[in-house]
Amino acid sequence: MAESFKFKELDNIVELVEHIESTYSKDNHYIGVDGDDIQLVEFWNAKGTAITTCGDIAEKYLTRFGKKKGYNKSDLYKAIHNILFMLYFAEKNGLFEKPVTDYSGIFNNPPPQRSILSPGVLWPPSIIDPNTYTTASEVIGGVKGEIKQ
Repeated sequence: MAESFKFKELDNIVELVEHIESTYSKDNHYIGVDGDDIQLVEFWNAKGTAITTCGDIAEKYLTRFGKKKGYNKSDLYKAIHNILFMLYFAEKNGLFEKPVTDYSGIFNNPPPQRSILSPGVLWPPSIIDPNTYTTASEVIGGVKGEIKQ
C-alpha cells in the first residue's frame, strides 16, 4: 500500500500523528490546567468560534513556514492539526449537513453579502443594523443611526 503513494504521504501522516500525540503530553501547554482536561479549543467551540479561530491559527503557521524557524515540518504539522480541529468541530456541530447558505455555527456573524469598500454598497449586517442603515454612503455620511459597538 505504501508504495502506491508517490509523495511520501503516509510517512508524513505518521510524523503528523506523532506530532499530535506529543501535544497531549503532561508537560504540554495544550492540556488543561490542574488536570481538568479542558482544552482551549473546546472553550472556543462553546463560544462558537472554534472553526474560525482554528482556521486563523492554521493560517498563522502556514504563513510563518520558512520564516520564523526556517523550513520546518513543525509549522506545517501545527497548521494541519488546527485544520483537523476544524474538521472535528464542523462535523460535531452538524455543519456538513447544513446548506451552504446556512452560516450558523460557522461564524459568529454571517459574512457580508457585498463589499463595504465602495459607497452605495450594503454595509455588513454584523456591524450595522440593516434596519437602520441601507448603504455605506449613508453610514459614512452619518445620514442614519450609529455603528453598533
